[in-house]
Amino acid sequence: MIHCLVDSNGTEFEVIATYGLHTIEDRKGLWTAVDTLSQMVKHLWLMMGDFNAILRGKCKIRCQALDSETRDFEQCLINNGLT
Repeated sequence: MIHCLVDSNGTEFEVIATYGLHTIEDRKGLWTAVDTLSQMVKHLWLMMGDFNAILRGKCKIRCQALDSETRDFEQCLINNGLT
């Protein structure tokens, strides 16, 4: 995760670029880090990147995703007011 403060003509906002690891277990640290970071952010913020997770099972092309594959990502978005 890369976290920086951007000042654009006096308007400050925070940008977080992230990359999620490939397995559900390996991504758990990312969800915890986002939860922690959201408590520390003092400005408007933008988070972007490749989370290596899907929000809905129907987004998976070859087969339906399991609830366990989407649950942690969805909960992270809800916990932190992200869309």
